[in-house]
Amino acid sequence: MDIPAYLLDRRGIPLDPQQTAALLATQGPALLLAVPGGGKTTVLVSRVAHLVLNEGVAPQNILILTFNRESAKDMAARFQALFGELISQTPRFSTIHSFCYTVLKQYASLRGQPMPSLLESEPGGKARVLREIVSAATGEYADEEQVEEAQRLIGLLINTMVKPQEADGDKLGMPAIGRIYAAYQAYKKENHLMDYDDMLDFVHIIFRKLPDLLEAFRRRYSHVLVDEAQDTSKLQHAILLQLCTQQGNLFLVGDEDQSIYSFRGAYPQALLEFPKVYPGAKLLKMEQNFRCPPSVVEAANCLIGHNRLRYDKGMFTRRPDTGPVKITQIPSSEELPRHLYGALSQLPAGKTAAVLYRNNPSAVGLIDLFDRKGLPFYIKDHKTTLRRQTLTQDVLCILNLYFSPWDLESFQRVYYKLGAYISRAMVQFAMDNPRTRDTIFDLLAEFPDSQRVNTARLMFAKYTIGRFGSMTPSKILDAIFYDLGYFSFLEKSENGFLLELNQQRLMALKHLAASTSTIEEFLDRIDAIDGVISAASQNRDAPVTLSTIHSAKGLEFDYVYIIDPLEGVLPSTMAIERHLSRDPELLEEETRLFYVAITRAREQLEILVPASAGGSSLSPSRFLSMLKPDDSAALFEHYGLQAGRRVMHRYFGLGVVAALDFEKRTFTARFAKLGIKTLTVDILENPDTCKLLES
Repeated sequence: MDIPAYLLDRRGIPLDPQQTAALLATQGPALLLAVPGGGKTTVLVSRVAHLVLNEGVAPQNILILTFNRESAKDMAARFQALFGELISQTPRFSTIHSFCYTVLKQYASLRGQPMPSLLESEPGGKARVLREIVSAATGEYADEEQVEEAQRLIGLLINTMVKPQEADGDKLGMPAIGRIYAAYQAYKKENHLMDYDDMLDFVHIIFRKLPDLLEAFRRRYSHVLVDEAQDTSKLQHAILLQLCTQQGNLFLVGDEDQSIYSFRGAYPQALLEFPKVYPGAKLLKMEQNFRCPPSVVEAANCLIGHNRLRYDKGMFTRRPDTGPVKITQIPSSEELPRHLYGALSQLPAGKTAAVLYRNNPSAVGLIDLFDRKGLPFYIKDHKTTLRRQTLTQDVLCILNLYFSPWDLESFQRVYYKLGAYISRAMVQFAMDNPRTRDTIFDLLAEFPDSQRVNTARLMFAKYTIGRFGSMTPSKILDAIFYDLGYFSFLEKSENGFLLELNQQRLMALKHLAASTSTIEEFLDRIDAIDGVISAASQNRDAPVTLSTIHSAKGLEFDYVYIIDPLEGVLPSTMAIERHLSRDPELLEEETRLFYVAITRAREQLEILVPASAGGSSLSPSRFLSMLKPDDSAALFEHYGLQAGRRVMHRYFGLGVVAALDFEKRTFTARFAKLGIKTLTVDILENPDTCKLLES
């Protein structure tokens, strides 16, 4: 049967030559590189139909693996819609975890042993177990975010095939993670439990030790197709190699340019290494973008062309021109919600729009204003409420000490974060003695070991908290974060991504505080926002979507607005620092993240760049200058930019150019007061902000 002709005549779906070639190349290993909006789902399910109808492969001998259960369900429905009238039996569309569960069931049956119970199905699940283990390893109460981070890191280590004793806790941002990982594995073994990631590890071991069982699954599935292969982990790729062998019928569909999940184990290197691991494998490409207009495709090509760890692809589109990509400077982040409301309130009927951001705190200001204005919207995958966030909980505990000066539960949570040099022994002293003083701080000043008491700091904490009633919520937050030293605690105890995330959470709380006049109103608004988030998470039919870039992958919208294009956010400070240390991988991933964001747009793309936040200046992302064709050398020469030249910045002061990066269109300067800063060359277009000085 001529599948391309059937699709065109019966379904009105034309296939281009690259799509047709990918559909027909069914023997041996093959890697299909599909650009954003390339129609890969249609090709993948059509390839399955071709195997069944033209090559005589039984549906039960075909295994299609997808990224998650929702994708597996959607792809099966797509197959049925296109070919259900021709093929009565649907092949298996599955996640790799579901496939591994099948292997484990068969292994348990062969051994006559019960399978371990899934920890995720137990009361409290992984969080209950890990909270106890993390608390024991660190000697402190493990809050929800610490538990979630430990859970993520353990999953990352399993999927990257790293043993507990090999874990680099300092690099991962949790020094005790090796001990936590080992204790967690021991607990599961002792209690005959496993989690979802263990299923992968167990199957990898079983396939290695039981070749007969492996051969049975090879016979069962003569053709294996994998969607979103760039998001598959190193461990998952190892299982695929066992199942298919180097000469087997393995068909990977993916795009290393869209790999954005390394934080949970995605291994795009497997795509780059595919021809080496599978000698003689076919390398196929689908380069036509059926989604984006020419301006977006051109910008995306310029951006991703700066990455080195990739295949060369010539993405193109035949869609009509809808105007240039807009880069709009907004005076401040506080003005951003109003600007977006003005645009979204005039969204044409029948059109869809998305506001995309790096991290969820960026949406709080939008949620607040859109709710007050009555603009309907949908929030995708916003799982954590404001009240559940550690930073918010700490703020609420400090506020509780204003309302209830002897709230020991709140005090125990935050005492070591207040910069008052309070020890555990002092806290125990407060718990053991009667409440005969006005506040906990008064009693602590009487701690018997006077040499360990900083009375001045204790009284300052008491005085600062006692003044909350006469302060606005905005001033209270400033007092908590700066006067009481909470932010200094964050800077000392956190690094990298988590510190940046908490800085954004602080800005979100300050936005809410600015719209209220009393503590009570501020607390009520936090609860109200959580209610709005909960309701909007169900409002799937709204024309406006708020989403992180990660959650928007695979989606498309008529209008797309990106609101986090800032140095220190996208790209993150950690990515910039690693790049300066000659480790480009994280910066390349964040380049891919921006690439994914801009390629969600069907008609118009607008990138909004706030100039300041909370009165402090912000630096535009280097990615903005990478959206244009590379004329860096001429641009550097035009400005006379060279190492050693003096530079004056409006906010950073006097500095000296230290290094040039032609590929990224940036330069690094060392400023006398603020240290090393990386700036885009485009900043020199505005001499009031930054200019080079004569030698």
